[in-house]
Amino acid sequence: WQPDDEGAGSVYGWYETPAPGNKPPVDHPQGRTANTAPSRVRITITPGHLSVSADDLPSLDGPWSLAQAHSGFHLFVYTRTTTDGRAARMGLKRIVSTRQPDPNEPARPAVDAMFPAADRLAADALGDWLFIEEGSDDLQGFAQLTAGAMRVDVPAKHGWGRAGFTTRTPFVDTTPLNDSAPFLAELSLDLNDTSGFYFLLGGEGVKLHDDNVRRTRYAARFSVIRLPKDDHYTLRLRRGYYHDWSRPLPPDWDGRIEVLIGWRTMTVRLPGEPGILGELPVSKKEHMPYYLTLLASPARGGEISRFRLNAFSLRQLVGEGIDAQTRFRLVPVDRFDTDAYLEALGQRARRALSDFLDQPTRGEVE
Repeated sequence: WQPDDEGAGSVYGWYETPAPGNKPPVDHPQGRTANTAPSRVRITITPGHLSVSADDLPSLDGPWSLAQAHSGFHLFVYTRTTTDGRAARMGLKRIVSTRQPDPNEPARPAVDAMFPAADRLAADALGDWLFIEEGSDDLQGFAQLTAGAMRVDVPAKHGWGRAGFTTRTPFVDTTPLNDSAPFLAELSLDLNDTSGFYFLLGGEGVKLHDDNVRRTRYAARFSVIRLPKDDHYTLRLRRGYYHDWSRPLPPDWDGRIEVLIGWRTMTVRLPGEPGILGELPVSKKEHMPYYLTLLASPARGGEISRFRLNAFSLRQLVGEGIDAQTRFRLVPVDRFDTDAYLEALGQRARRALSDFLDQPTRGEVE
């Protein structure tokens, strides 16, 4: 809201600030009212949509492409002078934020026999993990990997003590199809043995020699760290320097985390809770493999650095709305069942032929 240039009234509305790579902003509608500031403004954000209303004035609605499910936004409130340089001022009493669950959010697909969950801590999966450390050469003795548990426990006075494990092969291999059928990683941390935990996705196998290498090679990461003076952990999701989201976790959090990995997004959430959505790099390739690195981290440099992971599984969420042809395209090459694919093609051909033969001939129509 701001006074118009003539000083006879005011204009209220909203607009998008264009960003690199985005399409030009949509011309959203504006309204006019008396030259009096509104006493209350309501902003409603839903997936793909934004609505602004002030007092009893008509609301201004429009599409907003950046408003995706679980998106996190920073809020800035400020005033500015008019075009003729007159002074500007604003008095803000309070900001109230509420959240209502989306009644149209689809239910999570059940475990699918065609896309089984893989236990990443099973005995036969341990060979894919490689010990890794950052900025030190003497931390391997503080890491343990056994069936059903991954543990790092670096004593104090070892700097930042970031040590852990990285995958030898890609953790996930994403394609545009994963926007509708994302990967779901489910983790369970033992909070009695966790000071801080990093989950990093990288487009290549990472070898962490120093902090600078780590910062330049991850595509997206999230961390959960409990600071000494806090009674809770803080979840932080980050890509690059400017894309940064954080949220305090409930004091009674039980250590379970869900990570949804799509083609261009990574969403981190607690079971049954709203998530935080972060962006993955835009790729011009047909697929994008990501390696995974898990690191322990202290609350502060020089303190104990540890985490204990008691459960870690990975599967794809493939809903009922995805057709059979797409389902087979989602299956990894090493698990592709040629016989099942040919059988599905045969069934499709038989249905098409049956529908064709069931159509009436010209004589029957006449």
